[in-house]
Amino acid sequence: MKKILTIHYLRGIAAMLVVAYHIKTNAYDSVSEKNIFEFLFTSGAFGVDLFFIISGFIIAFSTERRQDNNAINYIVKRFFRIYPLLFVTVLIYIIINPVYLKAEVIKSLFFINRDYGKPAPFFGYNVLFPAWSLSYEVYFYCIFGLAMFISHSKRIFICSLLLLIPSVFLQLIFNSSISLKGGMQLEGVIHNSLNFFASPMMYEFIVGMVMFRIMHFFSNLSHYKLISMSLFILFLLCYLTTYHYTVGLYGFGIWALLLISAALIWEKNNMLPTNQFLNFFGDISYSLYLSHAVIMQIMIRFHDYLPLYEKNSPLKFFELLILSIALAYFLHKLVERPMLKVGSLTAKFFNTK
Repeated sequence: MKKILTIHYLRGIAAMLVVAYHIKTNAYDSVSEKNIFEFLFTSGAFGVDLFFIISGFIIAFSTERRQDNNAINYIVKRFFRIYPLLFVTVLIYIIINPVYLKAEVIKSLFFINRDYGKPAPFFGYNVLFPAWSLSYEVYFYCIFGLAMFISHSKRIFICSLLLLIPSVFLQLIFNSSISLKGGMQLEGVIHNSLNFFASPMMYEFIVGMVMFRIMHFFSNLSHYKLISMSLFILFLLCYLTTYHYTVGLYGFGIWALLLISAALIWEKNNMLPTNQFLNFFGDISYSLYLSHAVIMQIMIRFHDYLPLYEKNSPLKFFELLILSIALAYFLHKLVERPMLKVGSLTAKFFNTK
């Protein structure tokens, strides 16, 4: 199935923003209002919310053709898309930094965050800290697979209900209100894991699926350039002024919605050439998102042997960034792409049975 280029490019941009957000403090010794790295990348944390909405969009888009996407096919491909790279990066990370309990490592390998009593939506993070978001992604994938098993044609509607009902029900029972903030936690809950199922972060996957469903309305718009640029300027204002700076639809989700809408409207009304630079980062986005944590830990562990690390500077920032991109490319070539092929072959095997 043909890629929607802007969505693919935005995946790469989201990964780069998250990396820049995590390493920005390596560029300077003290925070000041004039610090260009803080100004540009403090809002980079919104990349995770951007990923969530894109995930909802891509899963709905990639399963559009019924003949290629039964539930088993979908589950097999998702497993090989997500798990092998997580396993490899977690393994490398704990070898470099062997401070975690066995139980924590096992939970992390099964997409379970470390403590659901800790602040939402991170819940103590994963051992490989960026992978905290994968618990939400995998939960969404499972619910979507169930919805597709029930009815392929109504998969988006069913999945949206299955994500929405537990969240709304739990919030009303324990908090007597509904929140769109990703940091929402249930009051007086006995089982902390219920905080996960109540999380408003689930709504971003629904938004992504709905955007796919209404995308055809973006075609043949009058004044599409004005509409697209206006939405993009609104996004930039949110990003640079840190408007509603918080995870979830109430904050970063709004930014992501503006950016994705601007991109889709532009692409649906204008033939876009392939940009090799943006395409490259779209291809390695998942590897980059996970593996930059490995580079950060390597730099901490072996700083005595590495140039530029002892003193914070823009050069140190770019050293971390370049090494993260290099490792991501390496893992994409040696782990991610081969496993995608294995997933496709395995799915074909099951389809012949």
